[in-house]
Amino acid sequence: MKFGETKYGETDANKEEVTARQRYDSILDKAIEPTTIYISYNEELQSYIMWFATMDKLIVKRTKGESYAE
Repeated sequence: MKFGETKYGETDANKEEVTARQRYDSILDKAIEPTTIYISYNEELQSYIMWFATMDKLIVKRTKGESYAE
């Protein structure tokens, strides 16, 4: 195995990205037609979530509370 790979060939970075995408999708699932995503300062994998939101052309704002979309 190469450094950072799991026994299935995925790297730790790939697993982080998948985990972040799942979290991003779960935040968006709670909104009907989101245009803005509020990302908590305490959110794990914030940079990935901001990246996904930017790619989806959502407005990204930071919040001290829980992450949500509206």
